[in-house]
Parts: sequence; C-alpha cells; structure tokens
Amino acid sequence: MHIATKICGIRDPHHLQILAELGTDYAGLVAFDRSPRHLQPEAYADLMAAKPRALKSVLVTVDMGDEELERYLTLAKPDYVQLHGNESPERAADIKSRWKTGIIKAIRVKEPSDILTWKPFRTVADTLLFDAASQTQPGGTGESFPWNWLKSHTIPMPWLLAGGLNAENLTDALKAAGAKGVDISSGLESSPGVKDQVKIRHFMQVVSALT
Repeated sequence: MHIATKICGIRDPHHLQILAELGTDYAGLVAFDRSPRHLQPEAYADLMAAKPRALKSVLVTVDMGDEELERYLTLAKPDYVQLHGNESPERAADIKSRWKTGIIKAIRVKEPSDILTWKPFRTVADTLLFDAASQTQPGGTGESFPWNWLKSHTIPMPWLLAGGLNAENLTDALKAAGAKGVDISSGLESSPGVKDQVKIRHFMQVVSALT
C-alpha cells in the first residue's frame, strides 16, 4: 500500500531535493505570517524554482484574500492550494476555477462531529486533510486529536492525517485512523520552522518500511 506523504513547512531548497530523493509526494510551502514557517512571496518563488519536477507543491494558506493569493500565484503556480482556515466550499470552488489549481481542504478537528464537516467540500476539494484544532495556530503545532475518531468514517476521496505525527507514532496513527496518507511538519523539526534532515530521512524510512 502506498502511503501518500506531505511534508509541510519547507524553507530550504536543499530539503526539496531530499524530499524528492526519498520519494515524498508533496512539499508544503507556508504563506501565513503568524507561522514560523512563513515564506514571503519572493522566497516562495525561489523555492518553487528549485523544486524537483516529481515533487508536487502545495501553497498552504489561511483565509487568504484574492490580492495576496494573486501575488503568490503570479510568481509561481503550485500544484495545490491548501485552505487551512475557515474557507467555505464556495470560496474553495472560486479559487479552483479562477486559478486552475488543485485544492486541499483542511478539516480542523476538536470534537468527533467535526470530522463530518468535510462533506460540503466533497465536490470541490481534490484532497482532504484532517488536523487537530488549536487555539494558537491553524496548523503545525504538534497537537493531535484521537486518531480513532476517523476509523468509523467512510470518506470516498483522498485524505491525509495530520497533527502531532512523528516517526515514532506513525505506525500507530495509520492503524488507528485507517489513513493512507499523512501530513507532517513540526515532528520533523529541530526548532520551530527549522526542518531537520536526519528526522526527515528517518521518517521516510519508516514510511518505506510500511509500504
């Protein structure tokens, strides 16, 4: 079974090369100024220019307005725009139509019933991402939710599990949630916003051993 992997918060072009070498599916580039992983538009464009072709790119946004989104997408078009805020299905559809990009919609989970909020996005999102709801940041906090809340749900479209993942708990998380894809950020860092290539390699070794 292939486990889809998305490593988020990449800021170093060398790490893009490592992700491609290790067979990572997606690289997430964050455009959210409250995040320690935030990229200014010019830095985002530089990373996109260095991205290996086999690695899919994801621009991670949080309730971003048209003017700012246009600025990023004019510099370099990602394969996907990730919507990690309170964006409506109508907003997701507008972005997808206007900028001809794939959509990843994050579903923030605090209670079991929150999982059901994916349903209005079924016809517009290409992939879903289930992450822990946090009071401090929309994502990348290292917080998790009970993974087994997802196990009883039938979600007939691609989805990724996020929130508090690392190499040590990955196997248990996949089993508990019934997930076939994961998104990880803070679990591969030496400090907030600084990816650790040793942790990246170890994580991808665990992924490879499970496939």
